[in-house]
Amino acid sequence: MATGRLTDLSASTRLGTALGQIAAIAQTEAHAQTEAHARNAAIDQIAARGRSALRDQIAEQGQIAANDLGAKDQNVQTAQIVVPGLNAVLGLSEPGDLIVDQDQTTRGEALEVLVSSFDSVLLDLDGVVYQGELAVTNAVESVNKLQGLDIKVGYITNNSSRRAETIAEQLTSLGIATTPNQIVGSARAGAKLLAKKIPAGQSVLVVGGDGLRHEVSESGFKVVDKASDSPAAVIQGFSKDVSWRELAEASFAIQNGAIWVATNQDWTIPLEQGIAPGNGTLVGAVHTAVGILPDFAGKPFRPIFDQALAQLQIQSPIMVGDRLDTDIRGARKAGMKSAVVLTGIATRKELLAAKPEDRPNYILEDLSGLLVDYVEPKSTKHGVKVGQANIELLADKLVVISGDPRSLDALKAACHLIWNCGKPIYALDVPQSLYS
Repeated sequence: MATGRLTDLSASTRLGTALGQIAAIAQTEAHAQTEAHARNAAIDQIAARGRSALRDQIAEQGQIAANDLGAKDQNVQTAQIVVPGLNAVLGLSEPGDLIVDQDQTTRGEALEVLVSSFDSVLLDLDGVVYQGELAVTNAVESVNKLQGLDIKVGYITNNSSRRAETIAEQLTSLGIATTPNQIVGSARAGAKLLAKKIPAGQSVLVVGGDGLRHEVSESGFKVVDKASDSPAAVIQGFSKDVSWRELAEASFAIQNGAIWVATNQDWTIPLEQGIAPGNGTLVGAVHTAVGILPDFAGKPFRPIFDQALAQLQIQSPIMVGDRLDTDIRGARKAGMKSAVVLTGIATRKELLAAKPEDRPNYILEDLSGLLVDYVEPKSTKHGVKVGQANIELLADKLVVISGDPRSLDALKAACHLIWNCGKPIYALDVPQSLYS
């Protein structure tokens, strides 16, 4: 799918010109055609002038009307896009939800569906698409809309316990059509990392689930379970069934000279019941015994991101995750734009205090945020404004001038202000209302 803006009316002059052209066309055709045909002709004229493929696809499902078509550019009030069929694509509750208001026009800000700037979307799974066996709010609908717009979707997960086929089956059962090739897992990335370190046919002690054992075997290694089998390497991944005995065998093998690879270092994992220990916790137990650290294959390290680009044949994805220390940090290391969702591990407080390497490009409530225009923070004389939220920094104290401090806009404004003020978070007085 071609990428681009939902509309390129980025300045009032261009908006006024375009709307004037639409008005002239509509008036000419109205004498000979019905009102619906006039609207269709207007859409054709817009498309002919280079509108993005995304706008064309959406426009085919409805009709476009503009208020104050004859307004001059110095007093343009509002241009309203009405697409009755948009529910099927973007899930807007009512026609006309997507509006270029006067404030946006005078600022020269163009409406842009966030995802339209990328050729693909890489989604973390736990805490983003599902939690345990349950789908995250708005995840199923949002992913289906993305795929309906021919946007390539891949899933990049540090959970190595299950095979790609099993994960694809779970997603399909939730209502998201998925193939195994869309799953980019740390198990395969870990097996490929092993292949760079030891020759095929060597014994590898596997600590983890069926997914990891399968990938190691498929890569040409002999899977063993005991240190007494003299493995050339140990690979460690997450499984809910990992026992003390398995951790002990891994420790013995490493102490005997086996190289050590871990699929990931996620300290926690979100489940329906709450937050549980992740693979990083189990790796920490082995580290305590052996005194060294493994090489990691999963997020935030580069191997799994390189695997995603090659496996999915994509070039400019956006990475969407719920963890700053893996999803966001890894995307930044790999040179990818990133978005964090607030449906999993990341909290408002964590975002406000995020280190530079852990700061996302976009902050979303959930995956539905990919399918609407993203309101960027705007600097003011003493602070930052996003939507109705206006936050200022006065004598090292953040002050909410307007808007709901618990809103997403307030969080975005506060993050932008803190991240760019040049002072560490501990030197600032941040009101609890922004992160409670």
